[in-house]
Amino acid sequence: MLMDGFDEICPIHADKAVAILSELMKTKVWRVWITSRPVQKETLENELSVIAWNMKNLSRESQQQMLLNICISKEGEKNFELDDLINQLLLLLNH
Repeated sequence: MLMDGFDEICPIHADKAVAILSELMKTKVWRVWITSRPVQKETLENELSVIAWNMKNLSRESQQQMLLNICISKEGEKNFELDDLINQLLLLLNH
């Protein structure tokens, strides 16, 4: 189960959401994934007795490789125009 954006829950209802998540974690649900901005990290760790994980940004090289792999799978082959397009796109997106 995935709950995305825990930090976006109205503070009035956050306690109810934590209670629901806590009960879900006691059931046969295999895993419960909760995403949130760091502001809620301590609350979630304390209330649910879990350890939070942080995500890292993809490196520029990883971004290029991922986009290239997607494009190659759709086009069938790599070309230099595609490399240039990916580089330009990443320059714009990362600014």
